[in-house]
Amino acid sequence: MNVGDAVFHRDFGRGSIVRLYPEGPTAMVDFGYMMDLIPLSLLTGIGPDGLPLPVPVTPTTPKSAPVSPPGSTRAPRTQPGKLLPPVSATRSQPAKTRSQPAMTRSEPAKTRSQPAKPNPNPKESRTSVPLSDGEGVQRRAESALPRSSIPVAAVAARSALTSETIDARRAIVALRLGQVLESHVDHLSVGLAEVSSRFERSLEQAQAHHPVFMMVEGAWGQGKTHLLTLLTATAVRHGFAVSNVVMDGVGVTLSDPMQLLEAVTAAIRFPGDHLAAGLASHLAVARRKGDLERLGHLGATTLASVFDQIPSMAFDEFDTMQVIEDYLALAMPASNAVYRLEYLGHRGIRLPALRARSVADRAARFTDLLFNWTQLCAVTGVRGLVVILDELDVEYATTARRGQQQARLRERRRELLEALRRLRSQRLPLVLAFASAPAGFDVDPEHDASTNIPETVGALDQHIIAPGPSDEGLRELMTKVLTLYGQAYPDALTGRTWTSARELADRLIETYRKQPNPVPRYFLRSALESLDLLCVQGR
Repeated sequence: MNVGDAVFHRDFGRGSIVRLYPEGPTAMVDFGYMMDLIPLSLLTGIGPDGLPLPVPVTPTTPKSAPVSPPGSTRAPRTQPGKLLPPVSATRSQPAKTRSQPAMTRSEPAKTRSQPAKPNPNPKESRTSVPLSDGEGVQRRAESALPRSSIPVAAVAARSALTSETIDARRAIVALRLGQVLESHVDHLSVGLAEVSSRFERSLEQAQAHHPVFMMVEGAWGQGKTHLLTLLTATAVRHGFAVSNVVMDGVGVTLSDPMQLLEAVTAAIRFPGDHLAAGLASHLAVARRKGDLERLGHLGATTLASVFDQIPSMAFDEFDTMQVIEDYLALAMPASNAVYRLEYLGHRGIRLPALRARSVADRAARFTDLLFNWTQLCAVTGVRGLVVILDELDVEYATTARRGQQQARLRERRRELLEALRRLRSQRLPLVLAFASAPAGFDVDPEHDASTNIPETVGALDQHIIAPGPSDEGLRELMTKVLTLYGQAYPDALTGRTWTSARELADRLIETYRKQPNPVPRYFLRSALESLDLLCVQGR
């Protein structure tokens, strides 16, 4: 087995090997809806006809495992058809024992009938006797079979996972982790019609080049992340580029504008792209259309001066665009970028330093570069840019302690927020969404993001609080989850299990309402765990 090989697991379906590990040996397998570490003995290969092989592939040491040097105690390779004693068993024997000829089945019976020494690891003794070519192949096939093997026809039938099943399993795995996928957020949204309408109006306002500042507020597990995913899906559907950044108060923080801008630019994802890594292709298209020349007219003079120096043919060179992309995202200093461009044959390019050296200049540089990046997204064919800064309650909690260092961090954060306030007077297709959990009643407003940010940046265009679901909404959500569960595991829910699952909703809602602090995330996890138990009991 090699990296990239298509394999099949009798429970998880088809997958592709991402990485091999010598321990076990095992492989990291991507099944489409999840990735997991699987022993090679539980995987089968895929035949030329596209069906799983009847026998799992014999586990072998991955190619990345180190090769034993001459004179090592590791046993040499055998000829095809011969079995090799396990390394652990070989090392545990004295040197003189390994040099003795191995016992074969053709030896006299009296030799085989001699009492054997006790083996501390009986599993290793099964393969320590070399066999003939035919017997070796058969023995390896039998030893590689899982304990509960299934017929080849059943394997082939279960391997035909549809795209609908794979997408549904992805969604179920995300729900177990307290998340919702962007592809399923519209389907799993209950009672959020008004919130969705407010998102639509905000995007229309930004599309008219009027910046929008909003706050999305919600306690832990109450649906704040769901609302942000809904905003992301709505923005992508309207043709906006989206950058979703999680604040941690240390590496990504409002107190360090340059590091924050690097995180924002690295997370920009264009409509139609699954990952935030497609800037180079969009720049190449914009250059061929002549749209990058509009940057100077839109006021994005910093990036306009950069693209004016880059020859047109460089936009089709992968290595060159990687350097430009890293430079624009502040991941590479200007001096290093110039050196690499010269090495790639592009001489005479003088790139300006994007990072501000002085602490006092960083807030103004952040807003200037954010303005330039927003206009850059606009000229590449998208409607604008949506920047989401999540977990701001964590950001504010890290600076709530007393001390001069914490006071300096709070001052830098205030400077950045005041600089962002000046962006509201610009003509810019930008949506800046702050997301935070509310602080306690006894917390100083300076340490509460949901209070301090509106006071610093001015009146917000939207302040959305995650609404709690009603009983009718929970029943509707349970019905949708049940349908999704049936799509993910079509063979698990029988007719009787379906009936029991529908009756389960009322009991879950009753238990949910009895909680002193009902959390919708717990309701979903309880629903999925209950469905798992129903399916197990129904087998």
